[in-house]
Amino acid sequence: MIRLTVFHPFLVLFCFGAGFSSLAAGAVERAESRSVFLSSIADIPLMPGFEEMEADLVLFDKPDGRIVEAYALGPSVTAEDVKVFYESVLPRFGWRLEGEGAFIRNTERITLEIAKTEEKTVIRYRISPGIGVFAPR
Repeated sequence: MIRLTVFHPFLVLFCFGAGFSSLAAGAVERAESRSVFLSSIADIPLMPGFEEMEADLVLFDKPDGRIVEAYALGPSVTAEDVKVFYESVLPRFGWRLEGEGAFIRNTERITLEIAKTEEKTVIRYRISPGIGVFAPR
């Protein structure tokens, strides 16, 4: 059985208006803090301000593991900025820092390389089989 309750119109408008504005503010905050991920590597977030260069994607899925090479283009930032961002974010997704720009998770290894011009930065993400399979250095 459905029960309908009638509220005073001003009370409804007041409550809805106050609730709506706080809901909208919360949605904006969540949208601003939401990460965008590489389409080819579902759990690797893009650094804020960067866009994936989908046309340059290389992807091989082999029995020994996948090989992925993806690129992102963004504003001119330092290599240190990229390093700090990914060293703080990737462990949340199970990646363990292995060395300079390299992380390991299960049987995969990801390396990050940064190329810069005066105005832009390109990040290259390379995933390959890692521990126990193939670990390039």
